[in-house]
Amino acid sequence: MRFQIPEKLTVAGVDFKVKRVKGLGRNNSNRGEIQYFDREIRLDPDLVAADAEQSFIHEAAHAIDDTFACKLSESQVKRMAHGFYQMLRQLEAQKE
Repeated sequence: MRFQIPEKLTVAGVDFKVKRVKGLGRNNSNRGEIQYFDREIRLDPDLVAADAEQSFIHEAAHAIDDTFACKLSESQVKRMAHGFYQMLRQLEAQKE
């Protein structure tokens, strides 16, 4: 079972709309991105479910990092997001 990617993510009272943007990763390796000014998390709609989930968690980690001024490196965000993704998958599997 997969978790549902929400249409909106709220971090410390700040709402980020989750949008699907076709061709997002065509010109670079990005599967997702966060736009702080527009308060949007953008994901490529052509991603398979697991990649979309991982990308969403990664961009959510960036939102948390920015909101709380953690100043994490990209490598730290990647590792933290991977850990959160594995935890969420385990929790979903326990529901089955």
